Amino acid sequence: MSAFADFLDDIYGDPDFGVPAIYTPLVGSPVAVTMIWGSPDEDVRLGGSMSTQLRKNAGQVRVSELAEPERGATMTVDGTVYTIAGRARDDLGIEWTLDLKAS
Repeated sequence: MSAFADFLDDIYGDPDFGVPAIYTPLVGSPVAVTMIWGSPDEDVRLGGSMSTQLRKNAGQVRVSELAEPERGATMTVDGTVYTIAGRARDDLGIEWTLDLKAS
């Protein structure tokens, strides 16, 4: 295992970063994963020079735990269910960033 993979294992294993979550696919059985939770701000243009920032829900999950998350599937975190609205794989193919909408 590479030093970078060891580092990621440490980050996901740290309870200050990694949180337990349940991925429920559209078809099939739920899967327990560890997710790094985030609420990044998103700039939204309102027209002309007006814009505002909205907080959105996002999570990162290792590809080794979740090979192919589906849009429309759900993630349950601390009893709250979120629908996966979008996903993006990082350039190294190690993590998914999931755009999550409260269900």
